[in-house]
Parts: sequence; structure tokens; C-alpha cells
Amino acid sequence: MARIDLDSQGRPETDKLGFDRPAARVKPVRRKSRTKFFCCLLCLIFGLIFLVIFAAMVAKTGIFNIPVFSNYFYRLPQPTRQVAAQNPAELLQQGTGLRFDSQNKLVYIELSERNLTYLIEQAAANNPYFAPNLQTVISHSQIEMFGLLIYPFSANITFTIEPYLKDGQLAFTTRGLKVGNLSLPPNIASWLSDRFFKSWFLQISQNLIKSKVSDFQLQEGKIILTVAI
Repeated sequence: MARIDLDSQGRPETDKLGFDRPAARVKPVRRKSRTKFFCCLLCLIFGLIFLVIFAAMVAKTGIFNIPVFSNYFYRLPQPTRQVAAQNPAELLQQGTGLRFDSQNKLVYIELSERNLTYLIEQAAANNPYFAPNLQTVISHSQIEMFGLLIYPFSANITFTIEPYLKDGQLAFTTRGLKVGNLSLPPNIASWLSDRFFKSWFLQISQNLIKSKVSDFQLQEGKIILTVAI
């Protein structure tokens, strides 16, 4: 009697005609090495792009000197124009810069950007953040304050500040901030201003004028304050 071998499932290994059954075809396993290579390559490319952007941003601040990047992205910042300080008390003693409206009981005080620069320099005399070279430029819509920051790092800083009235005093809020040539987003600029310079701006406001201000107007190169008497 012929011997019939069974496979693992109990079936004979030969078919009815006596021929061996063909072995089952095994699908080859696809290698994923090529896919992994492209994934690693993409991660490397994106990582390099991120590093280049980050290095360019740091170079634009001027805080660090980064070879190649600093030469290409950084230029020494300059204010809109150079402004020399002038003590506003000199104008008041001379009677200039004041205009009286006896009918409406108002006094108009005109402060030039030179006067405001003097007041800011006085406020910065005991300030640990800035070197004593601050200056202001007044336009129709805003005030530019430019100076050298020395703490917590060294960099040229340009503030764009907007005055407003608060409890009869002229207060300031930050609308823009540039560190070197890098413009910071408004929310970051506002946070940094509140964190480091809020008390300093308050001191400037208090030193600006002791009387209660009822209105103000920005003009090119000067600010006009309205005070009720």
C-alpha cells in the first residue's frame, strides 16, 4: 500500500493524479528603507531651514555677531532724524511755548521733540536699562523713541509709542518695538513694554507736566497740551 503524507492541515501532499501539490506562493515583504530615507531627508531640510531663519532673526537684532548672517542681515539702526535735547524750562522762562485762552480758561503748552527728548533723558538718568542717549521724534500720529539698551542685553531699540490721556495725565502705550533691525510682533512688544518700561513711562508722564491735561494734539516735531486753569 502506498504511503500518503499529510500536510499540517491534514490534506494529502499529492493531488488525485499523484502529482505533488505546488507550494504556496509567498509574497515578498516590501522594504521601507527608501521611505525612511526620504522622511529623514525632509526632516533634515526643514531643520536646516528653521536654523537659517532663526540665525537670520538673531543676526537682525545685533545682539550677537553671527558670521555671514550679521554681515547680510544687520545694519546699524538710525533714528528718523537726530534730535538734540532742550530744557523746556528755558522756553517757559522766555514766555515762548505758551498760549493763553482767557475766554475759555485754557493754556496751550507746546513741547517740541527736543523738549520731550530732554524730559526722557532726565527720566533715564537713574534708569538701569538705557544709555543716556535717548531721543524722540514726534510725528502727526505717533512718537518714535530711539536709544541704546544696555540691560539685560546690549542693542539699539526703537519704540513706537502712542500717547493717550489717563486721569488727566499724558500716558504712553507701545505700538511697536524694534530690536536692532528686527520688528517684534505687537503683542510681544506690548508685553515687553509692560514688563520692563511701564514704570519708566509713568515717570516720564509725571515729570512732563504737573497740571491736569484735558487734551493734546500731535504735530510734526511737537506736541501741544491743553490745560484747564
